[in-house]
Amino acid sequence: MLEPGAAAVGCLGPASTDRIEPNQEWIAHAVMVPSGSGFQNGSSVAVLFSTGTELPQEADDLLNENVALTGLGFGSVDGMDALSADDVAASTLDCEARTADSTTWDLVLAPGTYLDNDHGLLVGIDRTSDD
Repeated sequence: MLEPGAAAVGCLGPASTDRIEPNQEWIAHAVMVPSGSGFQNGSSVAVLFSTGTELPQEADDLLNENVALTGLGFGSVDGMDALSADDVAASTLDCEARTADSTTWDLVLAPGTYLDNDHGLLVGIDRTSDD
C-alpha cells in the first residue's frame, strides 16, 4: 500500500498512449492532491507516476504529506525536449503564492511532462503555510 512519504515503487507501463504494451519503466509515488472543493478544504491520497527514475532529491518536497500536489499544463508546443531527472532537479524552485485576501502559501514548483506529452509545472502547495 502506498502512503505519502513511503518508498517509491517501480513497475512497467506503456511508453505512450498509442502503444499499450508494458515496455516503459514507471515509478509510482504516493502524493496528496487537493480535495474537489479546494486545497484549503483537505486532500486525498493519489499516485504520481514518473518515467525512468525516481524524482530527484531536490523535488522531494512534492512528496510530503503536507503538500497538496497539482499540475498546470502549458501545451504541447512548449519545451519540445524530454525532461531528465537532472533537468527536474536543476529547475525545482521554492516560492510563495498570495491570494487576493493576502493569505500566503509556500509552493514548490518543478517542470513536468504529462502523459499526453504536454509540458507544464508540478505545483506543490504546502497546506501548513497559510497565515
